[in-house]
Amino acid sequence: FGESKSYIRNVKINAPLRKRDFGPVVLRMQPRALAMPDSLLDQYREIPLDPKERNTYVYMDSLGRAENLDRKLKILTSITTGRIPMGVFDWELNRLIRFNEYEGFRLGAGLRTNDFLSERFNIGGYYGYGFRDEGHKFGGDLTVHLHRKRNVFIKAAYEDEVFETGGYQLDSRTNSIFQSNFYPLLISRMDRIRKTEFSMNGRVLGNLTATLSASTQKIDPFFSVGYRIPANDQANIIVRSFSLNQISTLFRWAPGEKLASMGSGEMSLGSKWPVFYGRVALGEVDFSGYENRNLLRLDVMAEKTFRTALYGNSSFRLHAGRISNGAPSNLFYNARGSNTVDFANERYLGIVAPYTFETMRVNEFLHSEYIAVHFRHSFRDLLFQSGKFKPILTAVHNSLFGKASEQERQLLTAQTAEKGFHESGLCINRLIASGFSAFGIGVFYRYGAYAFEKSSENLVMKLSVSFDL
Repeated sequence: FGESKSYIRNVKINAPLRKRDFGPVVLRMQPRALAMPDSLLDQYREIPLDPKERNTYVYMDSLGRAENLDRKLKILTSITTGRIPMGVFDWELNRLIRFNEYEGFRLGAGLRTNDFLSERFNIGGYYGYGFRDEGHKFGGDLTVHLHRKRNVFIKAAYEDEVFETGGYQLDSRTNSIFQSNFYPLLISRMDRIRKTEFSMNGRVLGNLTATLSASTQKIDPFFSVGYRIPANDQANIIVRSFSLNQISTLFRWAPGEKLASMGSGEMSLGSKWPVFYGRVALGEVDFSGYENRNLLRLDVMAEKTFRTALYGNSSFRLHAGRISNGAPSNLFYNARGSNTVDFANERYLGIVAPYTFETMRVNEFLHSEYIAVHFRHSFRDLLFQSGKFKPILTAVHNSLFGKASEQERQLLTAQTAEKGFHESGLCINRLIASGFSAFGIGVFYRYGAYAFEKSSENLVMKLSVSFDL
């Protein structure tokens, strides 16, 4: 058993404390904390260790060495953070290998300095090569930390990269290489973007974090993207490549959230309130000198998981966006359809991708303004369990409304969900569990104004994959 004691020292009555003196970081660990000698700990022990306690520490250390617990902990930390520390450098695991429908398999490497080199700055760079598109991608950045307690830093970055056509939704993905968001595997349309960006990030007040950035981009869109510019009454000029200069502010507000600062990163300890995201961007599009357009982009998102002991967990995500008239369609919002089931080509099974539209075909809907809601309720293992067999039942519902402007000027068009796209489904997860991975099955049904005539095409069955880390 373990025993913990707290001692209160240096008590001051009626101390002049202010609310702004207390931030959301409730635990802070220095990067070199684990390397501190035992003599430092002895300074803070009120009561010296007795022989039995000392022998217990010796036994636990020897057990850790015998079972390689330190090595296993490093592997687990690397998986969850996406980095492998090696001296003053971190290898970025998520740069090693990727796959998507556009690039095929992509191999590469990413290297970044860490706090053991300097706590004031870090430098990173990466390279990648896609075997299907035969494209080289690379980038680098310099980050200077100005105020660690408020996570204030400035950053300069350059990227020569490919990004999803219409992939401008706000996101809250982690850096873990094992995550249940499989949508990136399905991306089949990408734009080539060469971007230089300068940004400043910081916790402005309490739990409000903001990023102010300015960027210039040269965009070569996916080959079917183009914008019609009238040359005269009888003819149009088709412009594909364009430049985008933009300033934007991105914010994240997590009221009541507590944070733990671990080395160079921060980890959320949770909050009872939803987390809110927002972005406002002002830009100018230069259509290769033929025409210039001013753009305004507004995006919002809110998400929350409500946890109960008796009924399970309910998760909500609401997000919406709007870009002003005059934008090329690759700057629109591609609704994240994740249905790859194709009966004609004998593809009967897909993979469940949470917070996407499971029955919507990839690239089926495209909007200049939209609102979407995702709901998931997990009953955990409350309904049924037998020994180690503990399947998890999850109910799912997704809805989408949207429209697109200036369709007549776009080469790339798609459906718009003005009448509302709706689907519901049921997942049975952890039917088979092995180690840290588990497999199940999901069944979803599409209905409403955009349902197919054949009921069999509206019903989609998918494989469910999850990781327990």
